Amino acid sequence: MPNVGATLTQDPEDSLVYGMDWSDFIGESGTLSASEWTIVPITVVDDTTLTKDNDSIGALLQTTQVRLIGGTAGRKYRIENKVTIVGTPTQTAERSFFLKVKER
Repeated sequence: MPNVGATLTQDPEDSLVYGMDWSDFIGESGTLSASEWTIVPITVVDDTTLTKDNDSIGALLQTTQVRLIGGTAGRKYRIENKVTIVGTPTQTAERSFFLKVKER
């Protein structure tokens, strides 16, 4: 699981799973009820070659994951994960990391 704000590297031919561990933020008894992943191109506004699928919340309801596929070599993306935290009141939080696509 990447550190918040970290920059990771992926080959354009890769199809890799990335995740966020929310347990430190929400506490031992906290749980997530929703997770949304967003890809924001940093270097080109309309670059949609990096795609996502299989996004989910882990079995213990404290982690999230997504599979990122492809991307354009030389481009950088911000990968955002917004979650909904169960409680009264319901809360939301967002964390992100960066992904640079590079031929290996």
